[in-house]
Amino acid sequence: MFPPFFGPVSHRLKAGDRAPDFTSGKLLHSPVGTAWTSSNFDGHFTILNFCPNTTANPGPVAKWNAMVRQFVAEPVHFLWITAEDESALLPWLAQSPVDGWVLHDSSGQAARSFGLETPQSVIVGPDRRILGYDHLQSSEHTVRAALEGRTTTTPPKSGMAAILEFAEAGRVLLRAEPITMPRPGDHRPKFPPSHTLHVSPSEPESAGGNYSAPDYRNWLGLSVTTFIAEMYETSPARIDLPAGLDDDRRYDFAMVLPEPVRPEEMSRLMQQGIQDHYHLTVTREIRLLDVYVMTVPTGTTPVIKAGPDDGDLGYSCSFSSSVYIVGRRGDPEPESTLDRPMPLSTVGSVSMSNATMDDFCRFLERHLDRPLVNETNLTGNFDLQVTGSRAMSGDFIQRLRDQLGLVVTVAPRPVEMLIFRR
Repeated sequence: MFPPFFGPVSHRLKAGDRAPDFTSGKLLHSPVGTAWTSSNFDGHFTILNFCPNTTANPGPVAKWNAMVRQFVAEPVHFLWITAEDESALLPWLAQSPVDGWVLHDSSGQAARSFGLETPQSVIVGPDRRILGYDHLQSSEHTVRAALEGRTTTTPPKSGMAAILEFAEAGRVLLRAEPITMPRPGDHRPKFPPSHTLHVSPSEPESAGGNYSAPDYRNWLGLSVTTFIAEMYETSPARIDLPAGLDDDRRYDFAMVLPEPVRPEEMSRLMQQGIQDHYHLTVTREIRLLDVYVMTVPTGTTPVIKAGPDDGDLGYSCSFSSSVYIVGRRGDPEPESTLDRPMPLSTVGSVSMSNATMDDFCRFLERHLDRPLVNETNLTGNFDLQVTGSRAMSGDFIQRLRDQLGLVVTVAPRPVEMLIFRR
């Protein structure tokens, strides 16, 4: 665990509280040639961006400057607050100016006065009340929403209808309180230490999560199938469970051990805990199944962009789907989820960097209703991106071919399955 970035915070603020006075720091730039004072809050929206290390962030600085210019005629002030050593900062600013007010606050007092433990943004309304806390740097979209009264700290209700209504109204969600640094034991379950897996229904509004330490694991908001797939490092499509276990209900899974263990031993204990809790045996079996088969058409060259070979650094990826709808937790209307298998055609978009084709297929398969077999024979690392939108839903296989030159068909193949039986 790391200490608070700006030092210990003694007073916690939240949305609706009055923006505090802060007097520490040295003004390095002013758009109007005057110092920043607390009276600047009055009658204007204020965007405060706490970015301790400015010289290492030329990209965010460029976006900030563009945003300041975008709103030059609007009743909004922009305040960039940095903390790095002046010996490096000042020469850099001489070559790369930052627009708006720029305050050097090496002590972190300004950040602590807003209750900040980590770098993030704060948006203050013209009545000097905090509208909410934002990401490391607010976007033009968020600033426009603040000016038009479309920001909120209340998330939409559960269910797709409520989420769509929230989006169509142009609402932008801010945090009611700043992000805090994790503390030892924040997510440590309260169970007495043992080798027992504890399973309990998730809270209805739980956001889920995965928390671990050498002596415990705490997985929140997963179906039984997804949890077992995670513990056995496979996909739900390669798991055969007894009737009644493979459903939409969400659970929390936790184990607290008497002593710390290595990750591989923790995984073994969790696997044994699954078998003990559900009274299951597990075997491996080769089955002939209809699977998705990914190939490259003979005589064609895929349009995949070669990625860097970064050795053991691995790959990065993102995934979205907005079309596979299931009921969950008794909601009156259906809800979208990535925690249930979906046909490949209904995937929304995928983006991966520095990935092999095996990486790509394994990542996709985690979300699919059947295994995905890689028969492309493509070697090396690639940057892969398949774009799409809700209006394009249902045609991912065609977009995969059009955008990457990869073909997917359904055909029988032998597949190793994990078979669980009571």
